[in-house]
Amino acid sequence: MDFADELNSKIRKESRLISDNKNPDLIFKLGIREFAVSPQAPIAGSFAALNRLNVTIEVESVNMKFEKQNWNQRFSYYEDFDAATNFNSVQDELLKKINKKLLDDIFNRAFTNW
Repeated sequence: MDFADELNSKIRKESRLISDNKNPDLIFKLGIREFAVSPQAPIAGSFAALNRLNVTIEVESVNMKFEKQNWNQRFSYYEDFDAATNFNSVQDELLKKINKKLLDDIFNRAFTNW
Protein backbone atom coordinates (compact mmCIF):
# COMPACT_ATOMS: atom_id res chain seq x y z
CA MET A 1 0.00 0.00 0.00
CA ASP A 2 1.45 3.40 -0.91
CA PHE A 3 1.45 6.42 1.39
CA ALA A 4 -1.59 8.09 -0.21
CA ASP A 5 -3.59 4.86 0.16
CA GLU A 6 -2.52 4.60 3.80
CA LEU A 7 -3.68 8.17 4.43
CA ASN A 8 -7.00 7.44 2.72
CA SER A 9 -7.44 4.33 4.83
CA LYS A 10 -6.66 6.21 8.07
CA ILE A 11 -9.17 8.94 7.21
CA ARG A 12 -11.89 6.38 6.43
CA LYS A 13 -11.24 4.45 9.64
CA GLU A 14 -10.68 7.32 12.08
CA SER A 15 -13.02 10.06 10.86
CA ARG A 16 -16.66 10.29 9.93
CA LEU A 17 -15.85 11.28 6.35
CA ILE A 18 -17.08 9.11 3.52
CA SER A 19 -14.83 8.46 0.54
CA ASP A 20 -16.23 10.18 -2.56
CA ASN A 21 -14.00 10.40 -5.62
CA LYS A 22 -16.54 12.46 -7.61
CA ASN A 23 -17.33 15.27 -5.12
CA PRO A 24 -14.77 15.19 -2.31
CA ASP A 25 -14.87 17.69 0.56
CA LEU A 26 -11.09 17.42 0.98
CA ILE A 27 -8.28 16.75 -1.44
CA PHE A 28 -4.77 15.93 -0.25
CA LYS A 29 -1.86 16.47 -2.62
CA LEU A 30 1.26 14.69 -1.41
CA GLY A 31 4.88 14.93 -2.46
CA ILE A 32 8.07 13.39 -1.14
CA ARG A 33 10.52 16.22 -0.49
CA GLU A 34 13.27 14.24 1.21
CA PHE A 35 14.24 10.60 1.47
CA ALA A 36 17.80 10.48 2.75
CA VAL A 37 20.15 8.34 4.79
CA SER A 38 22.83 10.24 6.69
CA PRO A 39 25.49 9.25 9.25
CA GLN A 40 24.84 10.10 12.91
CA ALA A 41 26.83 9.78 16.13
CA PRO A 42 30.31 9.78 14.58
CA ILE A 43 33.05 8.07 16.54
CA ALA A 44 36.36 9.96 16.58
CA GLY A 45 38.69 8.65 13.88
CA SER A 46 36.12 6.16 12.67
CA PHE A 47 32.82 5.77 10.90
CA ALA A 48 29.46 6.77 12.33
CA ALA A 49 27.86 4.31 14.74
CA LEU A 50 24.36 5.14 13.52
CA ASN A 51 22.68 6.07 10.28
CA ARG A 52 19.45 8.04 10.06
CA LEU A 53 16.68 7.68 7.52
CA ASN A 54 14.86 10.99 7.21
CA VAL A 55 11.62 11.36 5.25
CA THR A 56 9.86 14.65 4.53
CA ILE A 57 6.42 14.76 2.94
CA GLU A 58 4.80 17.96 1.69
CA VAL A 59 1.02 18.04 2.00
CA GLU A 60 -1.39 20.45 0.39
CA SER A 61 -4.87 20.16 1.85
CA VAL A 62 -7.63 21.62 -0.31
CA ASN A 63 -11.01 22.06 1.37
CA MET A 64 -13.60 22.19 -1.40
CA LYS A 65 -16.25 23.80 0.85
CA PHE A 66 -14.23 26.21 2.97
CA GLU A 67 -11.30 27.65 1.04
CA LYS A 68 -9.96 29.47 4.12
CA GLN A 69 -9.20 26.08 5.65
CA ASN A 70 -6.72 25.18 2.89
CA TRP A 71 -3.16 24.64 4.07
CA ASN A 72 0.26 23.50 2.91
CA GLN A 73 2.83 22.02 5.27
CA ARG A 74 5.89 19.79 5.35
CA PHE A 75 6.03 16.89 7.78
CA SER A 76 9.31 15.16 8.67
CA TYR A 77 10.25 12.19 10.72
CA TYR A 78 13.30 9.97 11.06
CA GLU A 79 14.46 6.65 12.43
CA ASP A 80 18.02 5.74 13.36
CA PHE A 81 19.58 2.36 12.66
CA ASP A 82 22.91 0.67 13.25
CA ALA A 83 25.45 1.79 10.66
CA ALA A 84 26.71 -1.79 10.34
CA THR A 85 23.24 -2.89 9.17
CA ASN A 86 22.49 -3.03 5.45
CA PHE A 87 19.87 -0.35 4.74
CA ASN A 88 17.92 -2.59 2.35
CA SER A 89 17.41 -5.14 5.13
CA VAL A 90 15.78 -2.59 7.48
CA GLN A 91 14.17 -0.16 5.03
CA ASP A 92 10.65 -1.62 5.18
CA GLU A 93 10.63 -1.72 8.99
CA LEU A 94 11.95 1.85 9.23
CA LEU A 95 9.39 3.12 6.73
CA LYS A 96 6.52 1.51 8.66
CA LYS A 97 7.55 3.42 11.79
CA ILE A 98 8.16 6.68 9.94
CA ASN A 99 4.95 6.43 7.92
CA LYS A 100 2.87 5.82 11.05
CA LYS A 101 4.23 8.99 12.66
CA LEU A 102 3.80 11.04 9.46
CA LEU A 103 0.24 9.76 8.97
CA ASP A 104 -0.66 10.62 12.57
CA ASP A 105 0.80 14.12 12.22
CA ILE A 106 -0.98 14.78 8.91
CA PHE A 107 -4.28 13.41 10.21
CA ASN A 108 -4.06 15.53 13.38
CA ARG A 109 -3.24 18.66 11.37
CA ALA A 110 -6.11 18.04 8.96
CA PHE A 111 -8.82 17.22 11.48
CA THR A 112 -7.98 19.24 14.60
CA ASN A 113 -10.75 21.75 13.82
CA TRP A 114 -13.39 19.22 12.81
